[in-house]
Amino acid sequence: MGLFGRKYEIGILFDIDALGSPSYGREAHRTIFASLDPHRITRGVLHDGDTNATLTGLERTYCIAFQVSQRRQIDYIHGALAKRTDQGLRPPHCRFIQGNIIKREPLVAAGAVNPAGVFALWENDLVQP
Repeated sequence: MGLFGRKYEIGILFDIDALGSPSYGREAHRTIFASLDPHRITRGVLHDGDTNATLTGLERTYCIAFQVSQRRQIDYIHGALAKRTDQGLRPPHCRFIQGNIIKREPLVAAGAVNPAGVFALWENDLVQP
């Protein structure tokens, strides 16, 4: 069954150009970290990267995806980010993707939230303290 039993996934989509920075990934992560309490997404893995549509030139979209073990964590992430109006977030009607995102999109693991609600970073990754 994988990393921690049943897995649920949600991706948050950002407009790369609207993020307004060559370091658009960092800007997207700032929005995520300002929006979420890691104690509510324990045992979650964070993935990020440009979407397939971006890599093929169809659009300029960046995705931060969470892989978690409980449906209520997906509901929390969705609820917290649905009401945000931060620059760079796609409009609410096209802001989220769900399902097997990690298999569908070329995202890489960026870190994890451990059982204590502490965000552990991968060394030398885009996301840093």
